Amino acid sequence: DITFQRQIENLSKLSNTCVKALEFVLGLKKPKKPKPVEFEPFDKELNESQIRAVSLALSAGDFFLIHGPFGTGKTRTL
Repeated sequence: DITFQRQIENLSKLSNTCVKALEFVLGLKKPKKPKPVEFEPFDKELNESQIRAVSLALSAGDFFLIHGPFGTGKTRTL
């Protein structure tokens, strides 16, 4: 019983941002589709894929995920 009480208590303390992220993860809502925006990258060494990821992330109004295999430049892109 205490496990469920703690679970309900923790869920009630979630911020609006956490609730929104949880809704996306659970498939209750879909994020709005971003559109590429023009920007000047600080890092001139970003490749085309990284530049596109940043461009889309900048226009994401609610949620954007950058993922990929090890060594593809996710950390540099972020």
